[in-house]
Amino acid sequence: MHARKHASVCAAYPCCIKLFLQVLSADARIYLFRNFLSEAECDYIKNKATPRLARSGVVDAKTGKSKIDDIRTSSGMFFNRGEDPVIQTIERRIANLSMTPVYHGEGLQVLRYEAGQKYEAHWDYFFDEKNAARGANRYATMLTFLETVEEGGETVFTKMPTPDGRDNEGFSECAKHHLAVKPHKASFLL
Repeated sequence: MHARKHASVCAAYPCCIKLFLQVLSADARIYLFRNFLSEAECDYIKNKATPRLARSGVVDAKTGKSKIDDIRTSSGMFFNRGEDPVIQTIERRIANLSMTPVYHGEGLQVLRYEAGQKYEAHWDYFFDEKNAARGANRYATMLTFLETVEEGGETVFTKMPTPDGRDNEGFSECAKHHLAVKPHKASFLL
């Protein structure tokens, strides 16, 4: 893993801030940015999303529609694209940092995982015919953590070993032997 300071990113920020960039995998292009959101933005998103949370679904490979499945037990919601000025600012920031146009993104999705909830290993890519026919698919996934979690909650890349070949100390059992990221408030995983 490589870490370096990223000068400052001003586009779509109310003022310049310093980001800390950690390259988790150059080959798989997995990057972790610290300080991507402000504390106030994290709290704003949580407060605005909480009343709209409902059981998360998965995409049915045959129909392309959402369905409930035990492989994903979180609660979630989607903001409409450009829903309000704060969401627009965050969408522009994601676009600038990921070097993709805003209109290539989906509406921001907020997920909440309670103790014992999960999303089993999966591809963030749609294999169904409906989405493929529309030309819609994901070529990158960006996660922003709204809370720091002391235990569990890791994002695990199950096809990738730990960078140094040793077990991750202090990680949950499913994350010990793989490249994994613990949730840290305001961080951005690309």
